[in-house]
Amino acid sequence: MEIHYPDDLRPRRRFTFEVDQEAKRGPSWVYPGLGNATGRLHPAPEELAAIHQEMHAPKHFLSEWYSTGISGNDVLSSCLYSSGIVASKAGKFAPFANLLVACVMYLFRFIYVEVVSAIPLNGGSYNTMLNSTSKRVAALTSALAIIAYLATGVVSAVSASDYLRKQIEDLNHIHCATGILGTFAILNVLGMSESAKVALTIFIAHTITLAGRFSIWLSVDGFIVLSGSVLTSYVGITGLVRRLASDRVLPEFFLAENAWRHTNHYIILSYFVIATSLVWILEGNVTMLSSIYSYSFLGLLVLFSVGAMLFKLKRGDMPRETNTPWWKCLVGFAMGVVGFFGIMLGDPRVSIVFLLYFFSVAGLILLMLERIFVLRACMLVMKSLCPSQWTTTERVLMPPLLPTDASTPNNFLGKRTIVRAIKTINEPPIIFFCKHLSLTILNKAILYVRRNEHTDNLRIVHVYAKGTKPPSDFEDIVGVFDCMYPKLRIDAIAVEGTFDPILVQWISENQRIPTNMMFIRQPDNVDAHKVSMLGVRVITG
Repeated sequence: MEIHYPDDLRPRRRFTFEVDQEAKRGPSWVYPGLGNATGRLHPAPEELAAIHQEMHAPKHFLSEWYSTGISGNDVLSSCLYSSGIVASKAGKFAPFANLLVACVMYLFRFIYVEVVSAIPLNGGSYNTMLNSTSKRVAALTSALAIIAYLATGVVSAVSASDYLRKQIEDLNHIHCATGILGTFAILNVLGMSESAKVALTIFIAHTITLAGRFSIWLSVDGFIVLSGSVLTSYVGITGLVRRLASDRVLPEFFLAENAWRHTNHYIILSYFVIATSLVWILEGNVTMLSSIYSYSFLGLLVLFSVGAMLFKLKRGDMPRETNTPWWKCLVGFAMGVVGFFGIMLGDPRVSIVFLLYFFSVAGLILLMLERIFVLRACMLVMKSLCPSQWTTTERVLMPPLLPTDASTPNNFLGKRTIVRAIKTINEPPIIFFCKHLSLTILNKAILYVRRNEHTDNLRIVHVYAKGTKPPSDFEDIVGVFDCMYPKLRIDAIAVEGTFDPILVQWISENQRIPTNMMFIRQPDNVDAHKVSMLGVRVITG
C-alpha cells in the first residue's frame, strides 16, 4: 500500500557534512569545473509586460481556407493513387480493403487527438517519442517520418505524371515528376502564403470535378491534385526538419533563412535533390515507390500507437482533450504491424531501397547524436598516427586526453581544432525547472541530460512566489549534485515570480537559452501544461 503524506507532514531528514573538492581531473573540455549559485533573479514588471504584449499580439496565420487547401490536397490525393494500387493487390476485394484502411485510420484519429492535444508542437511522432522515451528513440522515429514525407512527395509527383500521360502519350513521366518537384520547390522558396493560394485553387477545382459530370477532366484533375500533394510534403518536411535542427538532431545550418523570402531554402533544396534521386533510381515505378511509403508510414503508425500507450503509462497526469481507450491503441498497433509485415513479404527490392534511404537518414542522425564520441575517437586515431612533442607551456595548457607515461607524446596534428569543436558543441547550456527539491527527480533529470544531450552546463531553476524566499538548502542540494557529476557543471538559479509561459519566455531571453532546451517534470495542471506548450520538454514523471 502506498502512503501519501501532506506537504507539511512529509518525513524530513537533515544532513550536515562537508565535501572536499577534488583536484582537477583532466582537460577543461572533459571536466568543465564547478557550478555556482547565480543568486536570485527578479524580473522587472515592464519586461514581463512587454513579453505578455508580444505573446498576445495578433499573429499572421494562414486562414482556414488556405490551411484546408494544403491538408485537403493530401487527403484527396491519397485516394487517387492508393485506390489503383489496392485494386491491383486485392482484386475484386478492393472495396473491402479500402474500407478496412478507412476504419484503421479512423482509429488513429482518436490516438492522434489524444497525443497532439497533450503536446501540441511540431514533430508528430518524433515529438511523441521525445516526451515519453529517450532522444535516441525519438530521433530514429524521425528518420521514418522523413522517409514518409519523402515518399509521399515522390509518389504524388509520379502518380500525377501518370495521370497526365493518359492525355499526352509521349510524355516522359520521370522528367515530368522531376519538373513537378522542382516547381513546388520554387513555390516553397517563395513562401508559404503564395504556396497556400495555389493549394486552395487546386483543392477547389478538384472538389468541383468530383461533384459534377466532368469525367473528361479526371485525368487533368488527378494530375493537378496529386501535384498539390507534393506541396503538402514540402510543408511537412520543412516543419519537421526545422524541429529536428532546433533540437540538435540534425545540423543547425538547416535553420538558415534566405534574406529575400525568409524561407528555409537548404531544407527545400535538399528535399528536392533527394526526392529526385528516388524518382530516377526506381525509374518512376509508382508501385515500388508506394511500397516504400507504406514501409515508413506503417512504421510511424506502429510507433505512434506505442507512443500513445507510453503516454498513458508515463504521462497520465498531463491534461489532454480526450482519453483514447486502450483497445483502440492496441488494435491500431496490431493492424500497423500486420500491414508492415505484409509489405515486407512483397518485392524484396523495395526493402533494399527503403533500407538504403532509411539508414542514410538514420546514419546522419546518429552521427549528430554521437558526434562527441566520434571526435574523441578521431583524437585517439590522430594521436597514434600523427604524434608530435609538446612544449612545456602546451603541456600545462593542454593536459593529456588519457593518463599516459611521461615519455608518450600527447600532442598531435589537429588536436586544437578537435578540442575547439568539442567545446563548441558542449557550450549551449540546458535548463531544468525544479518545483520541489526532490533528490530523486533532480538525479533523474541530470542522468537524462547526460545520456541524451551534448552540454557541459545544466542550470537548475527554481521559481518561488513573490513575497517568499527560495528554500534555504536549494543551493546546497544543487552543489552536492555538482560534486557528484564532475563532467557536468550544475548551476543553481532562483527566480521570483509566477511559473507561467511569460516568465519562462523571460528566463529564455535572460539566459539566452531557447525554450526547446528547457526541461520540466510532467505537468499535472493546466497552468503548468501551458508552459510545456512553449516547447519545454517533459522528461520525468
